[in-house]
Amino acid sequence: MGTCGTKIKQHIIEHEILGIDGGGSITDIQVDGGRLWVYDSSRSKWLSSDRLTASAGRAGRAKNSYLRLHDGQTSNLTGYRLPRDATITAMMAQTRNVETWTLRVRKNGSATNVASLVLNGVDGRHVITTNVDLDEGDQVQFYADTTEILGIRDPFVWIEIAWRNTNL
Repeated sequence: MGTCGTKIKQHIIEHEILGIDGGGSITDIQVDGGRLWVYDSSRSKWLSSDRLTASAGRAGRAKNSYLRLHDGQTSNLTGYRLPRDATITAMMAQTRNVETWTLRVRKNGSATNVASLVLNGVDGRHVITTNVDLDEGDQVQFYADTTEILGIRDPFVWIEIAWRNTNL
């Protein structure tokens, strides 16, 4: 294949398959340990292309309490254990009604918040610019904090977690 064919092939790979459109380059993508890594220039770090979505919620009302995982266990009793270094990249919180409350993401049984999402008189909110690093072995928990007298109704939350590679 001549030079022209090579350039066309590179263009197809970069622009049509990988979606690189002037803002990145083929060097922003690496494979390490069988995992595809993409350099996230907005966060200045290498993150995995695959993501974990960790979620929790509560049927009924919740007031100043940990939310429950899929099996009904409260997240402070176990949480999501991370198998590798990670970064929270997005958060979402939703309730049945318009409410005022704060989703607090905590780790390892500590009352210290590693990330928060404030909902002020809305039924839901999301943010995709989160940049919070977590370490391998951390356990992630979700806490619903509110001053609403009866608590908030039917909260559901999730966070998006990308794996982080500091060796590239």
